[in-house]
Amino acid sequence: MTSFSDKLTILERVRSTCKSTQLTLPQIVVIGDQSSGKSSLLSELSGIPFPEAAKICTKCPIVVHTSKATVGPNIYTIGETTFKHSELTKEITLRQQKMVKDTKISTTPITIHAKGVGMEDLVLVDLPGIIHTNGGKDDVLQLIKQFIKPEQSLILTITEATRDEETALALQLAEDADPSGERTLRILSKFDKFDSQAKRAEAISIIQEGSGELRPHAVICRPNGNKYESSSELLHLNGVEHQGIQTLKGRLPTLLSKRIDVNLPELKRQVREKLQNANERISELGKNELNTGQILIRLQKVINDVDFDLCGFTRTAAATLRKHGMYGKSKKTNSTFVEDMVEDLYRHDLFTPPFFQGKETFNKCLQQIVEIWTPILQMLTKNIHKTLKEFLPELTGISRVLKSNITDSWETHCRTMMNELEARMTAALKKETKHSTMNHYLTAKYENYFQYPSNVKQTILSAVKKDTFAFSVEKNNERKWKPRDLDSQKAFLSRIIDDALESYGSLFDKSNLEEQRKVMIVATVKANTTVSLKTLTDNMMAAVNEVIYDGKEHWINTILLFIEGASEDEFTKSERKKYLKIQKEMEECATLLNGIK
Repeated sequence: MTSFSDKLTILERVRSTCKSTQLTLPQIVVIGDQSSGKSSLLSELSGIPFPEAAKICTKCPIVVHTSKATVGPNIYTIGETTFKHSELTKEITLRQQKMVKDTKISTTPITIHAKGVGMEDLVLVDLPGIIHTNGGKDDVLQLIKQFIKPEQSLILTITEATRDEETALALQLAEDADPSGERTLRILSKFDKFDSQAKRAEAISIIQEGSGELRPHAVICRPNGNKYESSSELLHLNGVEHQGIQTLKGRLPTLLSKRIDVNLPELKRQVREKLQNANERISELGKNELNTGQILIRLQKVINDVDFDLCGFTRTAAATLRKHGMYGKSKKTNSTFVEDMVEDLYRHDLFTPPFFQGKETFNKCLQQIVEIWTPILQMLTKNIHKTLKEFLPELTGISRVLKSNITDSWETHCRTMMNELEARMTAALKKETKHSTMNHYLTAKYENYFQYPSNVKQTILSAVKKDTFAFSVEKNNERKWKPRDLDSQKAFLSRIIDDALESYGSLFDKSNLEEQRKVMIVATVKANTTVSLKTLTDNMMAAVNEVIYDGKEHWINTILLFIEGASEDEFTKSERKKYLKIQKEMEECATLLNGIK
């Protein structure tokens, strides 16, 4: 099994390796009110002479790594610089002043490494003391919460032994971060400053009532205000269990070791997650800076993956043409709209024989119907244009020049496509203003509309009664209906249809030549419109497919690849460099952590 000292050494190497990202590592975080004796205690635990002047002694997080040595001399380093013990207080003060400047505190830590005789293998974090005035209080509390929140932190809560628990804010902060108390150790400082035996007894009871490895501990850092001496401290702590700084130094490695063991799986998970994120980001960016071709091919793939679907708009246009194609948004039904239109447009031409009357009326009807179709296709082209304008995704990772060139190229290509689409739609509509086909489908439709006009259908429906399909019988003074057999039903229906057609034919024969021509024109317009609707819909769909879909593919697969100015932006270069560093660091951290058994 890996020893505690080796675990701490590995974690320190992990900490020093992580320059590009942060890992939450096990450590002892020391909190307490200002003037609670926190810095004095840390000085004795670590051997580092923390500043203890007036006001806030600690103005930023101070992370101290202490390592046990069997022989001297003691070594103290901050960064790459080694200092004498006598120089540390001044150096810490100067570094704090540079970081703090106009603010009350700084969140940037000062990291100190110390190795020597009498030291324990520990990682201690000193935080600014809690102040009870408005100036900087909120900043201090926020910093403390940030450090004690992680499960990896062992919270060392310093309170004066004479202080009432209700007024010790540090206790409340620790309880909020660690409600179960599984990682909080309370230290009662200044155990020689009681103003009565009752107060001392009360403090002793706090220690005696505690239990387990996190039982409260009593210390005196300045016995009678003098320099710390272990023997003098123990003299004042006579009769108190869990007492003395030296005993505390012996307790802390065990507690920190437990924090390491409990949180090692989570630490490994953090490393795996950060490594995976780095690998994914590098996969997106590429390990090396891309050349012009690689950049454009990557963009081509990104743009190709964008959803582009005009089927909904096209289906809507086709359905609208079918629904309103012959009578627009008129409140009149299809059965009356064309008849009324023919009636309104029909003009007798004195210079045309009677049997040839109606050609001009027919052409005007076609023109009016095309006018109904025109806004439907205009709405389709408008929706397509909007979709094209919004098609390009957000272009990231490329230079501003390339981004601008791509945008300009796409907008130019869109204008070309829309001009061609509108021309195709206009030509398709214009084609339907004139009769231009004669096929069996058109003939069949004409015969259908001429021989079975809508009024004949209505006559047939009106003639269908209950007794068409059933007959009544009377039994026990009660009339009941029984269905006719199928042949009888067919015979009744056939008679109704024949009567309706005969009546229609008789009326047609009796009408004058002009009325007969109008009926024939109505049938011709309806038949031609039915065929034209199919032709227009086919031409519309072909135009969208050939102009827009094929045009988009042509731009992506050809024009895009020849756009100039292809280079990466500085952000992409910086991101690649950043994640390559994280990848390397996390791989090293994973290897280091796998060494802990």
